[in-house]
Amino acid sequence: MKKLLLLNPPFLPNYSRDSRSPAVTRSGTIYYPIWLSYAAGYLIRNKVNVKLIDAIAEPVPWKQFSKYLSDENYDIIAIHTSTPSIESDGKIAQDIKKILPTARIYLTGTHVSALPEETLKLFPEVDGVVVGELEYPLLDLAKGMPLNEVRGIVYREGNRIFHSKPKEIFKELFQLEWVSKIYRKFLNIDNYFYSALRYPVITINAGRGCHYNCSFCVLPQVFTGHNVRLREVDDIIAELEYIKSEMPWVKEIMFEDDTFTIDQLWLKRFCLELIVRKIKIRWSANARAELSLNTLKLMKLAGLRLLFVGFESPNKKTLHSIHKGITPEQQQVFMANTRLAKVKVHGSFIFGLPGETMGDMGDTISYAIKLQPDTCQFFPLIPYPGTEMFHQLNKKGHIKFEKYRDYLTPEGYHSTVLAYPDVSTDEILAMCRIARRIFYRRPGYILKKISQILFNPAEAKRIIRAYWNFRKHMK
Repeated sequence: MKKLLLLNPPFLPNYSRDSRSPAVTRSGTIYYPIWLSYAAGYLIRNKVNVKLIDAIAEPVPWKQFSKYLSDENYDIIAIHTSTPSIESDGKIAQDIKKILPTARIYLTGTHVSALPEETLKLFPEVDGVVVGELEYPLLDLAKGMPLNEVRGIVYREGNRIFHSKPKEIFKELFQLEWVSKIYRKFLNIDNYFYSALRYPVITINAGRGCHYNCSFCVLPQVFTGHNVRLREVDDIIAELEYIKSEMPWVKEIMFEDDTFTIDQLWLKRFCLELIVRKIKIRWSANARAELSLNTLKLMKLAGLRLLFVGFESPNKKTLHSIHKGITPEQQQVFMANTRLAKVKVHGSFIFGLPGETMGDMGDTISYAIKLQPDTCQFFPLIPYPGTEMFHQLNKKGHIKFEKYRDYLTPEGYHSTVLAYPDVSTDEILAMCRIARRIFYRRPGYILKKISQILFNPAEAKRIIRAYWNFRKHMK
């Protein structure tokens, strides 16, 4: 077996590659390197000598890191990437190759999965790209299989680039090590913070894939696919019990699945098991705005605290055009039900969707206030390579950038590469700023947060830290 290093490479402080929209967040959120962590667990289960390093959460001086690489002499180094950081990630790969010229370097992540040949042409020191999920290809590489037999990679031999056969869908989720164990082995849990969640938090996946077709959503289109695979309920319950037993300081579990609520029969079994076994644990998840009041009440009884929901727009035609598969009326009923069930909601809204005017964006702000989520984010539309949205806009000449770093502001916050004829990028970003100020500076909202701090001590630490990070963006 080969010796592997899985690296979340340095970039900007607190940069989150594993976010669906990679960036430095204004609230101080920093994501776990969840995909590298699951891959590490799978490799360990298969007796591979592997190390996971998160150089974002725990920066290491380059001189010290160079010496570490020289001493350890890894055979294979897998570097996780993202669209905004890809130029930096490729430079890191080049620098590592100078230190370990015989090591094979592979890039992973959504960006290189969408643009493998472009990536290899840009960075001749990189030996290959893992397309999509990591487990099968990395294990085959660790075994030393001939490259043309390793499925799911694009690789370089001499001056030529080759595509191997597509890999099989990773269905054996029971073979994955609990990612919470991997975090505990390689990472410092206290380094990771999610502004809407209680601190400290653990993020895990209950499954992979999403069968919905939102045209802007990058993970299902280029990384995990639309084929939904769910872990067994008993396996997840056992991991939650492990976290409660071995990491009792953890205050919340976040299910990072694209849509945790995608299979409602499975969801009800999961909730009932938590209730029957009397497992007291707080958890949150990504969801769609289509859950019934009874389902929400059951989830609340099972320990649910908060749902992350993408509302995107109040415009029915716009929602239809991006294949959201849901209506504003459904969203409003859902929000009324969450208030009855006493479930918090973190809402996401997008500015700059195709065909939107400045007036439409103003309507989105009013809609966010009408829905009354506990917290919310206002994003510019960010079309990532490999998505239907990118293809659609690029074909019309509505995408413009010189380098992928342009997907971020100079500080590392979300920007956009839209080039509409009627609405400028600056206007879209300005609407995001205006929306944040209007939503969060309302007197009634401020009083609500003060009340939560005073009468719900469990929420106080999270709210104060998030506000401290976010306050400069409210001016």
